[in-house]
Amino acid sequence: GVRLGKHVSPVFGIYGSLIKAPLRGISGKDTKNMFFETDLTDYILGTTVSFSNLFFGYKPRLINIYGTTGIGFVDFDAQAYRLGTDPPDPVNEGYPNTTETMIPTGAGVDIRLNNRWDINLETTIRWFDSDKLDGYISGQQNDAYFFTSLGVGYSFWHPKGPKMQIETEPTLLALHGDSIPVEIKGTFPESFNKRAVVDFTP
Repeated sequence: GVRLGKHVSPVFGIYGSLIKAPLRGISGKDTKNMFFETDLTDYILGTTVSFSNLFFGYKPRLINIYGTTGIGFVDFDAQAYRLGTDPPDPVNEGYPNTTETMIPTGAGVDIRLNNRWDINLETTIRWFDSDKLDGYISGQQNDAYFFTSLGVGYSFWHPKGPKMQIETEPTLLALHGDSIPVEIKGTFPESFNKRAVVDFTP
């Protein structure tokens, strides 16, 4: 699958994703003598909330923990079969060329490698608005499935915006001799995060 996103603030982000994968499983207790197979493609427009930056303030960090939710659509061709039959015996005509609405909710972890690259681990549960995904309608509850992904992320954007202006007084420092007091003044652009800090190292 592929995923493209953007951080709209240190806490919130938006993304769009496309995943195509096979899915196979055994149906629930009411149809435990059946299994299903399907090929699905899901499209998601989602949002992320950085818990690390929300609760501990923004700073470049090794690990970022976040939550995610959104809305999506899933295209699938589901077919249920009876267990223990060879060749598999279809239970019904299945649900070919079906599209359903889906709500993903979950959490993930970003592990920062450098300013451009990170490793991502995320798990979500996809909630459906129907009972067709497993190829059999039981009439009791809608379907859902877990999805866990491990991937590599790349940041296309590198900040090139306004920088903090630094002034020192006196402007000319002594080249030799004892230490002298220096007053440092900094002007922050309005776009800077109000909770950001600056570390000066002599």
